[in-house]
Amino acid sequence: MLRKTVCLTLWIGMTSLAQAAPAYSVNVLGMADDYANLTLGAAGQIVADFSLLDPVAGAWIHRSVLFANGSQTALSGPDGGSFHAVSIADNGAVFGNVGAHIGGSRPAVWHDGVASYIDLPAGADSGWITGGNAFGDAVGFVTSGSGDRVEVLWGRDGSVTTLDSGGQYAWFHAYGVSDSGVVIGHGATMADEDDDGFYDDERILSWSEGSFHDLGPRLNDIDPRRINAAGQVIGIGVANEDGSLTAGFRIDADGSVHMLSAPGAESAAVEDINEAGWSVGSGWKNGEQSFAVLWRDGDGVDLNDLIDPASGLTVIDARAINDADQIAALAVDADGATRVVLLTPVPEPHAWALLLGGTLVLFRRVRRQVGAA
Repeated sequence: MLRKTVCLTLWIGMTSLAQAAPAYSVNVLGMADDYANLTLGAAGQIVADFSLLDPVAGAWIHRSVLFANGSQTALSGPDGGSFHAVSIADNGAVFGNVGAHIGGSRPAVWHDGVASYIDLPAGADSGWITGGNAFGDAVGFVTSGSGDRVEVLWGRDGSVTTLDSGGQYAWFHAYGVSDSGVVIGHGATMADEDDDGFYDDERILSWSEGSFHDLGPRLNDIDPRRINAAGQVIGIGVANEDGSLTAGFRIDADGSVHMLSAPGAESAAVEDINEAGWSVGSGWKNGEQSFAVLWRDGDGVDLNDLIDPASGLTVIDARAINDADQIAALAVDADGATRVVLLTPVPEPHAWALLLGGTLVLFRRVRRQVGAA
């Protein structure tokens, strides 16, 4: 009976630790700007894509930097051109784009110091990756000389699949792809076009195994951003009529919509979701981006409450989260400089001490009973 009690105590203790918001250690990796796009790999590798003002040249300089294994690596395209990183796979391959967004851009991949262009479908002359997953699938669009846009899934096996609805939808824009290969985006049916050429009833759509699936109305013109293998979709925010953001959202596989607000904030944006359903993003106060947020089970927590205040950092925006619950974020130091940081969950010392202390007492009682038998 006592052995069962020990096991139950361990189970309850571990469950309580898992449910409690974790504390996070902070590793400062390097400098960026407030608008840097961050992506995060399974082993804590971070790719930052941003621009910095060169005070000497008086011009903005684009940078794409890989932070991994304690070092920084500047990324460039196959011809040495500017590389705009979008995603990183678990094997360290970085997917992105070379060139301008409109006209002349090419999707590319950088891996182990070598950059190469990714194949385009026949008839296409430019393309742009918008998202990727842990296994090296990438999604985006290509264009031809006539300006026609076609959404494309580049498979981890080198395949190139055009996401054609066969006339079911007037258009579809893809933004992300889950680890299970489901593409998320939005579009509209031909019937939704009004007399002015606009679409009144745009839909959130997913694509998998050759078929589109309607997930419901697009919320106030805000784009769905990410989808996990469980079919949970997050969007960056829900907008008021004046364009201000009020809250992020999560749509579960059963179609239920959950608004994700930030504690004490007027508005929020959600940037990423992992396989456990944890989401990250940021909150705004007084019209300004103020703090990074972690959502678990719909409850938002200010990430600054989960780090050591002695770090001297204010975490302002969480951009990505992996399945180890590590978070890629931007933080501001005491001098006002923006830093790229990696947040890693650590067990709370007092919680572990209580759990282990109680378990030790129970084990001693078991040993006494066994010795007396």
